[in-house]
Amino acid sequence: MKVLVMADISSPHTLRWINALKERGLETWVLSLEQPDGPVENLVQIKTAIRSTKFRYILNLRPVKKAIEDINPDLLNPHFAQNYGLLAVLSAAGRPIFLSTWGSDLLVIPRKDRIREAITRWILNKSDKILVDALLMRDVLLKLSVPPHKITVMPLGVERDVRLREVRKPPEDPPLLLCTRRLEPDMDPLTILKAARLLHERGIAFRLLFTSRGKLEIELKDRAREWGIAEDVDFTGWLSRDELIETISNAHYFLSASLTDSTSVSLLEAMALG
Repeated sequence: MKVLVMADISSPHTLRWINALKERGLETWVLSLEQPDGPVENLVQIKTAIRSTKFRYILNLRPVKKAIEDINPDLLNPHFAQNYGLLAVLSAAGRPIFLSTWGSDLLVIPRKDRIREAITRWILNKSDKILVDALLMRDVLLKLSVPPHKITVMPLGVERDVRLREVRKPPEDPPLLLCTRRLEPDMDPLTILKAARLLHERGIAFRLLFTSRGKLEIELKDRAREWGIAEDVDFTGWLSRDELIETISNAHYFLSASLTDSTSVSLLEAMALG
């Protein structure tokens, strides 16, 4: 079977999902409007000059349709309802759609206004299967009038090599504070930076590490300089899998200020690594 994953290829979660499908013997292709951090097999990247996150997906509908026609997959697996889910529904041409939800596409966006709720309901109605990672998300889908037979609950976890890794004591000084969450408004990394500012004002030594990217990255860097803590705060961008595991193992504290969440894989990884 040939599966086309439609998702943000810059996200580590997408890469893990793709690898899991390949391990199960599926011919896996990827379509993304985002830029990968490294080479990805069978990737079709839709290059676009459109920067507006509100319209950049729908305005690239034509090249997305063309790519799907060229790949000719047996199944579409879009991730996140209101962007890739919408593109899949408009481009499927009769192909089955297995929609993977990511949390805020069900917990936040439909509640913003009636228009977005209506669009979300339409996308869910057009999807053949909807994958969620927790019973909480299943309950949300039921409230959005999704029939129970269309919902599959797939709890997320951490890889076996992480679970079997020996927990070690990190270096003593200064304590390393780690945030691996996306630098996006719904993850609220600014609250973490404000907490770091308070530590600095009280003379408490620390190192704060953000290991991701997002639309708030520039603002966070500016605030760190403004508050005089730039030397104590590092922004690494996305790390490789091995680098991320090593960094989590060396951290003293895992920080998350997310305003909305389903199953947080980042939290599970931090717990597994002590």
